[in-house]
Amino acid sequence: MNANAVDTLRPYQHGRCFYCNRVLQEDVDKEHDAFADVDHVIPLSLLVRQPPNLGVNPNGVWNLVLACKKCNRGQQGK
Repeated sequence: MNANAVDTLRPYQHGRCFYCNRVLQEDVDKEHDAFADVDHVIPLSLLVRQPPNLGVNPNGVWNLVLACKKCNRGQQGK
């Protein structure tokens, strides 16, 4: 995902991780735990199996949240 998704989602989540409520920092390296990752609530692997006539965009804002790197990519990632 690009910075536009982060910029769009940040105000809705008050700059916090959807899962652990950690404050997400704007100007940190992508390896920092407080880096804002964009996560799919319903995994893409489940949505791509849908019949094509449903017309659901899996990358729509309805399916995206901000998550800290630790929650999204860590060993215990959601």
